[in-house]
Amino acid sequence: MSATATEIQALTARQFTTPTKFTAFCNNGGKPLGGVIDGASVSGSMNATFETIDPGSGEVLARICEMGDAEVARAVEAATRAFHGDGVRGWRDFDVEDRIELVNKLVELCERDRDVLLACEIRDGGKVSELAEGDFDQIRAPPITSAASLATSRSATARRWRSARINAASPTASLGASSRASSPGTTRSS
Repeated sequence: MSATATEIQALTARQFTTPTKFTAFCNNGGKPLGGVIDGASVSGSMNATFETIDPGSGEVLARICEMGDAEVARAVEAATRAFHGDGVRGWRDFDVEDRIELVNKLVELCERDRDVLLACEIRDGGKVSELAEGDFDQIRAPPITSAASLATSRSATARRWRSARINAASPTASLGASSRASSPGTTRSS
């Protein structure tokens, strides 16, 4: 066994400044935040609010309207119409190229509001800034530009999953041959 010690690196948070846009959104002009259902602002039928708190500082970030069964039912109904269509084309009727365009637009919007989304993870979720940035980077995969690139991406993902399952089933399968070979002067036992 090697006499050298393994170096352990601690993850420390970089200085994070909360964007003004995030603070203004949370303040909402002094009113509790509501929801959005079917494109319309909804304040909730529960006539109750709760506070969301920064777990690192204990600071109240925002007051939020509680949504009830009525809002859940409206949201499910709106999502069902969006998927199936309601006199217009629904999500299920969009061809792959149109879906790709819409998903890429969502990624663009996330990139546009990156600082606010990171603030949500850091301030509301209590996440270290570097970890929040790493999570955010997950949505920034290379853009899908066509059905062919989508198929290639899915095929590569399937190969990685298949490989991971094989390696999980046989721990030595993931080791290189040189790692499995005995070093001179040592013996292997089974």
